[in-house]
Formats: sequence, C-alpha cells, structure tokens
Amino acid sequence: MEAVREYGFINAKVRAMRSRFLTEASFRQMAATRDSRELASALAQTRYRDAVNGLDTASVEAVESALERFETGELSVILKYAKSGSADLVRLLIERYDVERLKACLRLMHSHSAPAEPAAGGPLVMTFSEPAVAAAASYREAAALVPEADYREALESSAAAVEERRTLFPAELALDRTLFGRIWEAGQSMNVRDRGIVRRLVGIEIDLKNLDWLSRFRSYYKLSASEIRDLLLPHGSKLDAKSLNRMASEERIGDAFGRVSAGTGVAAPEAGTGPAAAEGMERFLSHVLLAEARRAFVGNPLSIGSILGYFYCLRAETRNVRTLFTARRLGLSPQQAEAHLVL
Repeated sequence: MEAVREYGFINAKVRAMRSRFLTEASFRQMAATRDSRELASALAQTRYRDAVNGLDTASVEAVESALERFETGELSVILKYAKSGSADLVRLLIERYDVERLKACLRLMHSHSAPAEPAAGGPLVMTFSEPAVAAAASYREAAALVPEADYREALESSAAAVEERRTLFPAELALDRTLFGRIWEAGQSMNVRDRGIVRRLVGIEIDLKNLDWLSRFRSYYKLSASEIRDLLLPHGSKLDAKSLNRMASEERIGDAFGRVSAGTGVAAPEAGTGPAAAEGMERFLSHVLLAEARRAFVGNPLSIGSILGYFYCLRAETRNVRTLFTARRLGLSPQQAEAHLVL
C-alpha cells in the first residue's frame, strides 16, 4: 500500500508526460529544416511551443536558457506530485541545474567578466545570489557566499588547488562529487526496490562520467594515473575501482566500452584518437544512458524507475534539440544533422 500511495498517481502522470516526447520521425523532419527560424517554427507545433515562443534563435545563450527552463519546468511538475523519498530525489535532480548555474557564476568571477545585469531567473532549490558570486573579489569570497553547507565545504576544500593551478577545474570536480554524493545518498535511503533502480541508473551515469573524465583528464589536463584515480566518482554501476585504476594506468579506455554497453543494444565505438574519437565517445555514452533510461520504464510501475527514466529521456531529448539548432547555425545537411542525434 505504501508504494501505491507514493507512486500510484505520479507514475500515471509521468507516463502521460512521456507520451509527449518527440518521435524519431519528428526529429528527422526537423533535421531537414532550412534554418533556425524554420526549426523553431516546427518546434512550436510540439510541446516546446512555449519554450520557443519569441526565442532569439541566433543566440546560443538564448537557446540554452530556453531549454534549461523547459527541463526544470518539466521536473517542477513532477516534484509537485511526488511524495516522500521520490520528492527528495526529484528535488536533487533540479538541484543539478543550480549547481551548473553556480559553476557559471564562478567562471564569470574567475574571468572578471561578471555581467552588468543579473541572469534571468535564478536558483530553483539552492539560495545563493548569482550576481554576488559572479562579482566576488576572490574565489574564497565567492565560496563563502554559498549558504548550502555541503557545496560551500566543497568549494572551500578545493580553494588551495584552485589557487595553485589557477583554474576552476578542482572546484567544478568538487561540486560534481558533492552533487552525485547527495543523489546517491538520497537513493540509498529509499526502499530496497528503489535503491536497486537508483544504483543502476545513477550508477551508469557515473560510469559514463568517469569514462568521459578519464579521456579529458589525460587529453586536456595531462594528469598522471594516480591523480586521475583520486578524482573519479565512486558508486559506478559497471566499472569498479579496479577497472578504473587499470584504465587510468594503462590508457586503454576503449576496453571499457563493451562492458558499459552490455545488455543495452548499443554498439561500442571503434578505438581512435583526436576530436572525432572524442565526439564518437560522447555519442556512445549518450546512447547508453538513453537505453538505460528507457529500460527504467519496464517492470514494476510503482517505483522510482518511471521518474528517473523520464529525467534521463528528457535530457536526451533536449540534447537533440540543441544539436539541431547547432546544425542549423553551421549549415549542416539533414544527413549530417541526423548523424549527431541520439535516438
């Protein structure tokens, strides 16, 4: 009875919302639009109508902001009807967007390019002042302006590394580790069935983030294997610490692709180097996560699966919308645009 009370209505609500996702056929039709305005016009015939109404399609920032508002709006609807532990988890999913806003403010502070006007909207769950953080005189001053204890502690603990390396990289990693730690803890406080679902879905995202980070740490930051091991996220689903340590030491990230994609129906990419290989890996990781999200809707409907599955499917859909706007700006052909979609 407890599961019925917690998930009976919200499961029906989420599944009804899921029925409004854009179809593969819709995406292919949109890939054939001639420009950003025509793409926005096509989107206006879908559930994205309000998001693209009056949108400056020539502005990357405007498109990003509109899609972020769309995503958080969808999650806010779910939060309205969620109960107990599921509501706590949805609140943390929304908190992810606030953490990204905090990172953006720190980048403005770090580059001394704080905007004259505050950004539209503001944090949805957290309570920091975006203008104040962006205009802070130093990193430590900015960290002190974050009221949320967990995130303030993450920023303060990374201050020495930020000052030594003169980059916000350690701070952003600390924020991500804190965020995923909070999501993981919330999942583990749920019932046995829900804990398993959170371990699988959030765990696979952690696996994917760690694979992505391994590549970036080595390619862009030139970190040693021991440094990389200390920065990776715990609680992965298919890649344990031993596997990650071996990949960090032997530089054979491609060996993990088949293991991560096992059971998802997603073909692992061929090994390669350079920007093309990195882009291929990103698409592969996105396909795997989408496959796992779709699986979450199969099985017991009275669980956190439909909510988490919806969240990851939503992120995949808006990623595709962003991709199409980018394709139109670059003048890519319909075939080229389709090749970058995750369907």
